[in-house]
Amino acid sequence: MDIITRFLEAAKTDSLTWELTNKAVQIFQEDLNRVGDTEAEHCAFYQKYYEFAKACESEGELGGVSGYGRGDFVKLRIKDLCRLVDYNFPYGWR
Repeated sequence: MDIITRFLEAAKTDSLTWELTNKAVQIFQEDLNRVGDTEAEHCAFYQKYYEFAKACESEGELGGVSGYGRGDFVKLRIKDLCRLVDYNFPYGWR
């Protein structure tokens, strides 16, 4: 969960990198694939990743791409990864 915490802190300070975002999304996807069918497992996953999904939702909606900088490609890739998490997060498991 350390990567997820680092992602959340970096998102607050607007210092996300593609590498950090990619690792956090990979961990999220691996845990999502391991979740079983029980209500307890669903609730545990939901509580563990809810803040991460909310941060990804806000990152995916942000603008900030000027069209003039080299970092715009990286920002777009980060936004795409964050949209993937937001799209796949099981909000119905509340």
